[in-house]
Amino acid sequence: MNNDNPIKILFLASDPSDASRLRLGQELRDIQEKLQLAKHREKFVLEQRWNVRPGDISQAILDVEPHIVHFSGHGTNTGELCCEDEVGKLKPVKPEALAALFELVDKQVNCVILNACYSKIQAQAIAKHINYVIGMNQAIGDKAAIAFAVGFYKALGANHPIEKAFKFGCIEIRLHDIPEHLTPVIIEKKDIKNNPEPAKYILILSATIDELNKPLAEAIIAHLRQISGDTSLTLQKIEAGSVKLVLEGSQEGLQQILALFREGQLTEILGVPVQDLQVVSSTQTSASEILTVLRNQLLVTGSTQERILLRTSSRYPIYLASIQDEIELEKPKAQLKLSEGNFLQTVIDSIDDAMLILTEVGEVVSANTSAHRICAELNQGSSNLNFVPPVIWSVCQSLIDSQELFPDKTIIIESEINTENLGAFRIRVRWLTSEERTQPYLLVTIEDQHQSMQNDAVSAEVKMYRLTPREAEIWFLYRSGCSYKEIAARLYITMNTVKKHMKNIHFKRQSSLNPIQ
Repeated sequence: MNNDNPIKILFLASDPSDASRLRLGQELRDIQEKLQLAKHREKFVLEQRWNVRPGDISQAILDVEPHIVHFSGHGTNTGELCCEDEVGKLKPVKPEALAALFELVDKQVNCVILNACYSKIQAQAIAKHINYVIGMNQAIGDKAAIAFAVGFYKALGANHPIEKAFKFGCIEIRLHDIPEHLTPVIIEKKDIKNNPEPAKYILILSATIDELNKPLAEAIIAHLRQISGDTSLTLQKIEAGSVKLVLEGSQEGLQQILALFREGQLTEILGVPVQDLQVVSSTQTSASEILTVLRNQLLVTGSTQERILLRTSSRYPIYLASIQDEIELEKPKAQLKLSEGNFLQTVIDSIDDAMLILTEVGEVVSANTSAHRICAELNQGSSNLNFVPPVIWSVCQSLIDSQELFPDKTIIIESEINTENLGAFRIRVRWLTSEERTQPYLLVTIEDQHQSMQNDAVSAEVKMYRLTPREAEIWFLYRSGCSYKEIAARLYITMNTVKKHMKNIHFKRQSSLNPIQ
């Protein structure tokens, strides 16, 4: 931008009549006030457009020739911004459409701010052409959105660069005691250019390796390319068991596939049922490193490090419950044989309770089957379409907020929730730290209270029947409702082996119930 000319800011607002109402007027008034009171107020010109329809965006950009474009309104979980149609109803605009528009004005526009829910997907698309793009990595509340705008323009008016103004915006959210300061993200074009990191994910199908021939696999990939709009999508490999397609493509394509899966629109592909979708972490941390951290911090007992257990019974307040020398967490009930390609997920899946490993912004590094099931059920009937339900993320946020209170302690946040359909759960969140990684992970365990009681009963049966470790594994899975086929897939053994062990188990059970006199 030319420092001799004023910086033009274009404020675009859209609040469709069939969507929840937003305080966009308050946001604009606060931005105007901060710019008018700014030390360098003469450098800024603020233009505004209301009730924006898709065609109004390009017209406003052509008329105003802005350096900064600020959109305020709704966003969908698939990254679409919500404009208005001719009668004021919601009209989504796809990420690739806006990205194409901003490509035409990349020499003029320096920064785009998308103050709308789930706009990170849109921001990633636009950042291929614009120097700085700010979006939201999940849903954001009105208060947090307004606070971010206030902090951002307050700093911009004080002649701070955009990167620093972004940080002021996040700090403003924290100053208002709103636990959403990690929701805004800034993406720079140079980072997109220098790090075109592909997205990797695993599509798990309910089929055998014999059923999935080469033509069918190629047809499935072609179908995925079509529904995601991702022409770069490629099949890296196929893993046996429940067939796993290891895929690689664009981040935008992944987000589209994720959205379809979460909304229940990707239950089958060409007649093949889709069992699950797992995202391979975009972080540089290896599976072996995470496994080492898990072993050192979760599975190994006898540590003398002082730990603090915090309990939370509402959304954000934290209550100090006790200080203990040791808190013994749940451990896998089986010894595992691990291979380099799947050992982390095998460890996670072997734990009975639901388990999630998250980054500080809520991105899923790993999750077991139980976690996928519980999160999907907790998200049903909610406007939140992120993978991590709000009731779980609020406990994670409490742990994040507690860092400054207890910087030298190992913190565990615990919360109990009751649901009408699913019953009671105990949620525990703690840090997973590593010397090789500057930012720690969040380790989330979700204990189904009813299932926990059932597991205790099964544990008693294991002792009563004097089962071997392998028999105990199989009995736990059988009592939890798994079929012989599912047990075989989970334990990487054949159906015949499962049947053999079950025959022995039933014999021991019968002998225990009817001992020979």
